[in-house]
Amino acid sequence: MAEDRSDKIKGTDFDSSLRVVYALIIVSCFIVIGFRVGSHFSANYLWDDAYMFSRYADNLISTGKISWNPGGEPTYGLTSPLYLIVVTPLRLLFPDNVGLAVILSSCVCGFTFLLLLPVLLHFSTKVNLVSKVVTALVFISFTSSSVSLPIHFTSGMDTTFTLAYITMYLCAAVWWERSNSRKGSLVVCLLGGITFLVRPDLLLYTIFVPFMVLILGTSKSLKIRGGLILGATLILLGIQIFFTTYYFKSPLPLPFYAKSTRLYGAFIYTLYRSTALNELLAFIISYRFPLSIMVVVGVPTLVYKRQWLLTPVETGVFVATALFLIYYSFFVLQIMYYGQRFYYPVLPAIVLLVSRYFEHAFIKTRLCLSNNLAKSIQEGSPKVFLAVSLLLLATLLLPIQVEAFWELRSVWKSHKFAAMDVAEVYKEGRSHIWIALDDFSNLPDDLVIATTEIGQVAALNPNKTVVDLAGLNETYFAHNGFSASWLFLRYGPDLIYMPHPHYKEMIKEIERSPSFSNYEYFPPESLGLINTSSGFHPYFLGIALRKDSKYYGVMLEIIQKRISN
Repeated sequence: MAEDRSDKIKGTDFDSSLRVVYALIIVSCFIVIGFRVGSHFSANYLWDDAYMFSRYADNLISTGKISWNPGGEPTYGLTSPLYLIVVTPLRLLFPDNVGLAVILSSCVCGFTFLLLLPVLLHFSTKVNLVSKVVTALVFISFTSSSVSLPIHFTSGMDTTFTLAYITMYLCAAVWWERSNSRKGSLVVCLLGGITFLVRPDLLLYTIFVPFMVLILGTSKSLKIRGGLILGATLILLGIQIFFTTYYFKSPLPLPFYAKSTRLYGAFIYTLYRSTALNELLAFIISYRFPLSIMVVVGVPTLVYKRQWLLTPVETGVFVATALFLIYYSFFVLQIMYYGQRFYYPVLPAIVLLVSRYFEHAFIKTRLCLSNNLAKSIQEGSPKVFLAVSLLLLATLLLPIQVEAFWELRSVWKSHKFAAMDVAEVYKEGRSHIWIALDDFSNLPDDLVIATTEIGQVAALNPNKTVVDLAGLNETYFAHNGFSASWLFLRYGPDLIYMPHPHYKEMIKEIERSPSFSNYEYFPPESLGLINTSSGFHPYFLGIALRKDSKYYGVMLEIIQKRISN
């Protein structure tokens, strides 16, 4: 009854005040995120793997193939090939500025995600008045909780693209459940059907949502359409797997094999054994306030009232989210785990579920603007309501805005805002990882380089062959595991930046290979120290030069010069 009464509230002045407060809350939250994104808007904050997307986009533009190496065979190295529809146009727009194109790709998707959130929240709440209040509360709670979210806007990775896409899918699914229309069914089917090329792990949502509607649907027609959507999604999935197998010679993205099938030996898995659960805990702590609403409202309602608050679509979202978190917590090797990125794809689902529990708590505790509270406001002054609301808004968000602005101001004063020169990023902060990479990058494009840390190398050598020893962009290694003999036989790299120290077994296999005797090897400890802006650092990766390479003399001279300096 509270829901019905709240929709009958009239009063132009009050409605206008409510709209003003609602708009100010949304704008204020966008400002907070914008300041935090601005403080990271620099190529210094781009993640190393983000340069992979630019390399694929460049090769797609120049050769028409989705390949890792220029002129090479198609490569399924991107977990999200559809992210190229964002990166590729930006590379065409900024052909001479790879850093700007990559960072804008994740920024555009990030703000698209933020714009889609109010739409999702509007669809997920049943009462117009409550919809605005719930949306405002959810936005405040997520903005104030999240420090890591803006990091993904400037990481250059596909995280924000995933967030935007799954939010769009959930909007369509909730709308379809409410309307049970053919048009809604078609939209859900199409969005769910191509999810495999967005990220295969998102199939948990596009399969379990229609499946739960098929099982728990409130009407026969809804159940039938749920079954049809599920069947069509599976058919489209089969078509895509056939295509990727034919085109890429791999049914699944290569990172899946690298991170889920224990390719790297026991040491690295032991080293990162606790990372997944630690990151999950950090993610939960970041959003502890909105998540606590689900527990405080949902558990008592289920235990004492035997009432499951979620609709069939929301139940599918709940199940998919639980399975997603379990999979990434226990079955995935999380190496580049920064900012809890492996868990962020569930954020739109959590927003949807939290809004449902917010709405329930809001109505059941009579905090919604109905009954005596609404009457007292309407009989009193809407201006008082507006003033009190603005005071609460300032109390909640103004300190966060000031903090975020101060961070942006510090970055601006340091002249690092919008610094997008990739070569300068290497010199200032990453030159201790790859010795003399800038000098090696000036050598002709037929130089072949092999390494596990491929991002910066790929960015500075867009036209060279770069062998990804970790198998994220090398089909043979991903499917069969690393093989030193195959590396030397297939590529015979002129220059090897030895694997990251965490790949102990890989390093040993390279060093024990008979072909490695044809290389001049410089272990990290023999390379000395380098002076960077943050102090002296040891070189991180050892280096090996092929003795019969036509560039051996030049490369040796470069190394010796760096060591002597």
